[in-house]
Amino acid sequence: IQSAWSGQPLAILSYLRNEEPMVFSKIRKVLFCKDVIKYILTGRICTDYTDASAGGMLNYKTGTYDTELLKLYGLEDCDYLLPELCHSTDIIGGVTESMARKTGLRAGTPVIGGLFDVNSCMVGAGVIRPDKYCIISGTWGINSAVVEEPVQIRGITQCCNFCSPERFMCIDSAPTSCVNLEWFLRNIIEGISFEEADIIVEKQPVSELIYLPYIYKPMDLNVNGGSFIGLTHNHNYKDMLRAVFEGIVFDHVYRIEKLKENGIVYDSAVLTGGASRSSVFCRMFADSLGIKIYTTVNSQTGTLGVAVLGAVAVGIYPDIETATQKMVGIKQCYEPRVNSALTLKYKRFKEYLAEYRQ
Repeated sequence: IQSAWSGQPLAILSYLRNEEPMVFSKIRKVLFCKDVIKYILTGRICTDYTDASAGGMLNYKTGTYDTELLKLYGLEDCDYLLPELCHSTDIIGGVTESMARKTGLRAGTPVIGGLFDVNSCMVGAGVIRPDKYCIISGTWGINSAVVEEPVQIRGITQCCNFCSPERFMCIDSAPTSCVNLEWFLRNIIEGISFEEADIIVEKQPVSELIYLPYIYKPMDLNVNGGSFIGLTHNHNYKDMLRAVFEGIVFDHVYRIEKLKENGIVYDSAVLTGGASRSSVFCRMFADSLGIKIYTTVNSQTGTLGVAVLGAVAVGIYPDIETATQKMVGIKQCYEPRVNSALTLKYKRFKEYLAEYRQ
């Protein structure tokens, strides 16, 4: 089960049908971005199970389009708009002669079904079994895990199909991660690089100053914006910068705890995204979560995930598990350390969140 939101395909279709009927009448098929590229390259119209599922278009039990689901949006007679479904590792066609001339690609180059971006990052991080979390700390904070059976809860963002047909993935996410650090370095202390910020925070002790990383509003918290709590004349930009780092990590911890509350409990995580390139962030994640944090050799895990599936599709490796063993390398492991000040501060962070929970 998953939360529905206004940016999903069925919600957009329903809006267009009711408010922009002329636009709606011109729609031939509903496609995701990658599917448009596939169509241009091969001439075939299709999408894969992971994107359709994450987009709120599938019955997660059957893995098929569902008339009852379409009815919820007043679209029960619009199944003709939904594209053919394919698996992520299916070769859906080859590059056409005309597109080969335009792109420089070789005609006949195989094109695969592809997958949802979070799935791809998980595969590129080697998270393909129900044994660890994948934490993507970039613009968005995405916390995901593979599960054997779909989790029927309402407290997290999504439970949807994974790129292995027999498995599912659970996600809790929000636009609450390193976008906060970008904002702070661009608007508050201009001229400091990410590397310089790391050095400052590493030397700065934990203070009582708390930062709520909600300059963009998450779906599950009724909060009007980000804020510093407890800011006084005794604080300086270094205290504020450290609080921003901590606030980003704390929101990830809060969302991992939501996964744990639903029985998804693992003792390690692979950290990807911009934060994974910061040893300060990695250490803070390990100490705050109390679990091992791994980073990967290849920082572009989303791109690597697609390459893994491509290698399986063309027969270089027999399956996704073998391909990830060969193609995904672990760079470093951060063992958790006891940090009483950080633990206490997270407890206070959660107390402030309690009044915003919907």
